[in-house]
Amino acid sequence: AGTLVLVCSLATAYIAHFQAPKFYHQLRNKSVARFNVVTTASFGLASVVFICSMLFGYLTFGQHCQGNILQNYSAKDNLADITRAGMTFAVAFGFPIVFTGLRDSTLEVLGLSGARRRVFYTSTFLLLVPIVILASFAKNLGFANGLIGAILGSLTTIAFPAILCYLTYEAEGKTFASRSEGTVVAGGVLF
Repeated sequence: AGTLVLVCSLATAYIAHFQAPKFYHQLRNKSVARFNVVTTASFGLASVVFICSMLFGYLTFGQHCQGNILQNYSAKDNLADITRAGMTFAVAFGFPIVFTGLRDSTLEVLGLSGARRRVFYTSTFLLLVPIVILASFAKNLGFANGLIGAILGSLTTIAFPAILCYLTYEAEGKTFASRSEGTVVAGGVLF
């Protein structure tokens, strides 16, 4: 069971696809090859950081690791306090990147992507309030991270490719593939 929790948590660690178009657009001297290099290097560096964090956390605390590894350290540990401040900094400056993707996608789905500032600010407020309320009651970050990873990881790797395949077939018709080929691809992805 612990391995499944780890897989779900890792799925959360690599969910950045919603910002990929924005990252590509902001890339200096953009090309697909250059974007692939940047993406590979970024995911490689992230993998090294995640593996080291997991390994050293497990080697330090063994089976007693908590969802937020910093909770394993004493409240009187000065180095842990510095790390907690660093995590606060990372969350404070990382959250807007994730939130921007949520807000922009929500406005796009609702057909309000070019709306006035009033809609922009109102949507920001209406999305932030429930997020802050839920975050205020969250006590187990490991459970929250695993749940989000399980849901978003499953959607990203299983459901969305099949849905996109079906929608592409509907839009392109026989120039894309026959219905049976699309069903085989979608079925293969789902199972």
